Amino acid sequence: MDQQAFYEAVLHAVNLKLPSGHTAHFRKVDKTNDVSYTAMYLTVSGQRVSSPVIYMEPILKGRTEEEIEPLAQGLARALLTPPPDEATIERVMDPEYVRTHLVYRLIHEQRNRARLRECPHRIFLDLAIVYAVYLSDGIAGTGLTAVTNDLQRQLGFSEEELYAFASENTPRLMPERILDLCRAAGQEQMPAGEQFLVLSNEASFYGAAALLYSKQIRAAAEYFEDDLFILPSSVHELIVLPASARDPRELERVLTNVLSDSDQPENFLSDHLYRYLRASEEFVSVPRSLTGNQHASD
Repeated sequence: MDQQAFYEAVLHAVNLKLPSGHTAHFRKVDKTNDVSYTAMYLTVSGQRVSSPVIYMEPILKGRTEEEIEPLAQGLARALLTPPPDEATIERVMDPEYVRTHLVYRLIHEQRNRARLRECPHRIFLDLAIVYAVYLSDGIAGTGLTAVTNDLQRQLGFSEEELYAFASENTPRLMPERILDLCRAAGQEQMPAGEQFLVLSNEASFYGAAALLYSKQIRAAAEYFEDDLFILPSSVHELIVLPASARDPRELERVLTNVLSDSDQPENFLSDHLYRYLRASEEFVSVPRSLTGNQHASD
């Protein structure tokens, strides 16, 4: 059974388990980096209702026909989960709530140009800073609602105000998590001569935004007493090491290997190596030619 037939079989099995008048459907949803997912959603008596949108690819990858029935049972149950309460929806529209719960994320600028036309953002190196309203209570994971151009207009905030709010809120709501590379890989001791840190946030969700946490980046540079090289391994984490530790050409090869090993293109952040200049507190995007650096102030 090919993938399309398998997905259709799952959809059919889900619909057999839903109450009368309830129907599950598929639609394509564009995610980060122009990656499209197949999303399952619910209608009741032909009308779209507020219910979870479930992305199929992470759930169905590697599954077999023998698993269709238990999968369908779980998916039907998830679709019937009560929608967000009105208070949650109202919070997204409340300027005072947004003022204290707006956060930012980093995504690749060139790979997301169509998406960026629909939302307020600012350019940083070869990346884009985009905004979201933080809704999580920390129990069910990190809940974020993207800020679109329409939502920005309804809230009445300028992009400069959004950036100021997010710069204050993101380190507080999504605090950094820093591990040395051996602990991140589950090892007890770092190999001799190796100095790496893995920078993310406590949820490991869009943790690359910690690159914008000025205090933490300065602290890492002070810890190493050096400039920093930063490998953007994914939208969720960064690898940080002292600039004197490795030749940048070697690090570019490391980054290339990390990116080629990833099977989740939506998590791609950048294929450029960055350097943080400790003295001036600036970031430098190091082109693959190693010439013509591009600067971005902290």
